[in-house]
Amino acid sequence: MKNINIKIMLGILFAFALAISISFSSAAVLVDSVNQGILYPGQEASLNVKVKNTFDKNIEDVSMNLIFSGLDSTGKQILSQFSPVGSSSDNVDEIEDDEAESFNFKIKASSTTEPGEYTLPYILEYDEINSSNTTIRKQVTGTLGIRVNSKIILDFSVSQDKKVIGMKDKVSLKIINKGFGEIKFVSVKINPSGFTLLSDSKVYIGSIASDDFDTASFDAILGKNPSLNAIVTYKDFENNDKTENINLPLTSYTQEEAIKLGIISKNNTPMIIGFVIVLVIIWIVYRMIRKRIRDKRRMNKEST
Repeated sequence: MKNINIKIMLGILFAFALAISISFSSAAVLVDSVNQGILYPGQEASLNVKVKNTFDKNIEDVSMNLIFSGLDSTGKQILSQFSPVGSSSDNVDEIEDDEAESFNFKIKASSTTEPGEYTLPYILEYDEINSSNTTIRKQVTGTLGIRVNSKIILDFSVSQDKKVIGMKDKVSLKIINKGFGEIKFVSVKINPSGFTLLSDSKVYIGSIASDDFDTASFDAILGKNPSLNAIVTYKDFENNDKTENINLPLTSYTQEEAIKLGIISKNNTPMIIGFVIVLVIIWIVYRMIRKRIRDKRRMNKEST
């Protein structure tokens, strides 16, 4: 009975040691670092992967393969958001113990890829020589973290309601997000040039999604040769602070030009007032003349 217990204990210790050995073996060759160039949807970037050998012996014929397509657990074909530019594999002859070697690739993101974080599977294979001087081909699988950045492309336009010098006008700055990702915490600050600002000089907009727009509007009285000088601040997809300086000309017309162009109607009030005054004067003169005529006739009757 005692011998049986000893055998059981030895078996457990052996299994435990074997598990530790397998665990160390599986983690002995690992991805040490991943350096990726800036990657935008529809564009390509470099990918440098450093693989470290933590064995106490060299490994040979080391290859890394990036997996861009395959089957999921149900057997359905899946395609990555990425594709290789050139080869999807790279290899080195040897990685010495406690050293690292680089594997270099170029990848391209599809044009429909949304900015964000992704994973790309890989298979790492190498030859290991065991204690019996036998070469064993080993394989390690894992995933690499890939980041797709958001290219910010903003366009700006300005619109006005009246465009008449000396009159109250509404000036609106339209911000169009033509980039791949959302911009956040957007605000616009106006520096008046050639006009008097009647409203607050700063407007907070918030977020503008990709392929969308928003506007910041201000009340102003136009002078001669006005222009819209504005500072647009926001945070991009990577949460970096960004600033755009805007200088757009504004349109301004004199009242005479605006009347000719049909922007405003001619003000006939002074003419109407003048006409009424003339009528009043004519009426008064007419009354005075009639009174004189009546007085003269009365005097003639009295004299006869």
